[in-house]
Amino acid sequence: MESTQIYIHGENSREPRLIEVSEKASIPDILKAYAKEFPETGQPEEISVFVEDEEEALIREKHGEPAGIRKRGHYHCHRCKKIEVTVFYNGEDKRLPFPPSTTAKLVLKKAVRAFQINEADAGDYLLKLEDRTVLQPADHIGSFASFPCCVLKLFLTPTKPVQG
Repeated sequence: MESTQIYIHGENSREPRLIEVSEKASIPDILKAYAKEFPETGQPEEISVFVEDEEEALIREKHGEPAGIRKRGHYHCHRCKKIEVTVFYNGEDKRLPFPPSTTAKLVLKKAVRAFQINEADAGDYLLKLEDRTVLQPADHIGSFASFPCCVLKLFLTPTKPVQG
């Protein structure tokens, strides 16, 4: 049987892991591989599998059917089905729910829109955690949120501090 490599992301881990699975792997197969890589993040029956930047989890009930694995695709396994992201900017905050597989790039785009920042200026902003860690565009937000809280606070900040 042919195998392929996929990136698997998980709870409390910023770095994805490259694993090998069958090209015809099912959701339970992905969860089994996930449990080996991230043993401290719950039981397989509690975890959902998301494709990067997709809204809905893959359907677990199709045990025998292939999950539609894409070579070098990014899959996020998490106990939270949604992460309640609160973005702070300029004395205001906006609450935006996202699946854990959402990339920081997409969160940034939606935050800029929510705060009605001019699209031309959007490239001059980035997202930071409370500890001032800068989120990279490919970071999955679920990597920074833990079950059962399923919340994340982010700060929308200009890339260059305002001098004045």
